[in-house]
Amino acid sequence: VKPDDKVNKPSTRQALAKIGSGVQFLLPIAKTRKTKHLKLTDFFHRMQSALKDLFSAHSGRIDGVKEKVDKYLQNIPLEARPKEILGFTIVRKQRGRFRGVIENTFLAVVMRLNVDTGKCELCCAYEKGNLEISPWFSFSDALAFIAQLTPIKLADKRNVSKTRFMDFVKQIISNSVEDGMQPLVMIDSSNCVQLWSWLKDEEINTNQINLGQQFENMQDEWQGARLIRIRQELAPGIIEKKARHLIETSLEDTRTKEELNKLPPTLKIPSASSATGLFRLSATNQTGCVAYLSVAREAPHQYSRGQSCYRSTQTLANKVGLKISQLSTKAPFVNRWPSPNPLEIVVTLRQSEDNPDDLAALVESLRYGFGHYSDWTGLPAPLFFERVVRDYISDFAIADEDIESEQD
Repeated sequence: VKPDDKVNKPSTRQALAKIGSGVQFLLPIAKTRKTKHLKLTDFFHRMQSALKDLFSAHSGRIDGVKEKVDKYLQNIPLEARPKEILGFTIVRKQRGRFRGVIENTFLAVVMRLNVDTGKCELCCAYEKGNLEISPWFSFSDALAFIAQLTPIKLADKRNVSKTRFMDFVKQIISNSVEDGMQPLVMIDSSNCVQLWSWLKDEEINTNQINLGQQFENMQDEWQGARLIRIRQELAPGIIEKKARHLIETSLEDTRTKEELNKLPPTLKIPSASSATGLFRLSATNQTGCVAYLSVAREAPHQYSRGQSCYRSTQTLANKVGLKISQLSTKAPFVNRWPSPNPLEIVVTLRQSEDNPDDLAALVESLRYGFGHYSDWTGLPAPLFFERVVRDYISDFAIADEDIESEQD
């Protein structure tokens, strides 16, 4: 397979986006080695996936938003529940969390989901002499708008970029609160922390929300909003310590399974597995923040538990035709397999009637339910759709500029 064309592929996507067309690229139909027959089944599956992505991801679609809000926030009065969900992030060449100073070329975006309709819209901030904040576009129209933006930056100086980003955040959230939308606001701090220092662990405080020195004590102005910090690729995995309890028997044993199960175990084999679910961290402090770890509930592999990478382990083996299993020794497992990627959810600003557990559960529920993607996603909606926006900012439009030699 030839590598992607670094110029024609992104430029084609941008050109088609400017006339309002979403783009997905497909590899040609493959052929069998011996008969040279076309592998149509494989191609049709890839084509269906591409169409689903165009119809769903390119419109920012996630199903059942209102049902999720009503389910997890049922203890909150109807009039006080969020009417929209906002997701702030920056779109940049390097996806995910980047250790070090972010480059100057990035696009500050906020996506919002209307709870009643499920419609996704996008607004972005960029430099045009001064700070320019775009109108709200439907998600598909926003892709066409972004494809025409150049250069992509907030400012040439990092301190100006910080000021403009915080001004952007302030305007969007304050407008939503003033409109009575009771917004649930998620901010992906993985990169945004370098533009808004309040997101740092040592500064975050529910009782004192500051946007630099220009806007302080925003918790008073943002009454009615809920503010959630999202952080990816930093939270640790969680291992559950378990054990297998075995009862010794033989083929000549006349006792039934029910009788054997009532006996105390004759052997216990230690084992472990990746824990899944939503976990609340028990550490308490005076910041008012409540931290959670969200681990996808669908394990990406089906390997048996108890495997070790440094020593042999005991395992059960079942030969064909036998009604019982035999105990055997298994060599250390030295290969690699994927494990659920935990997502850190920190509930900060919330209202008096809110239960932080419910807010965290709602945010976690937005990691699944996509029409084009059946598994759990790394980020909750609408932040998940940042990956689509990234495709419409080509490499040559966000080429690296001189990076300021400063550390945040």
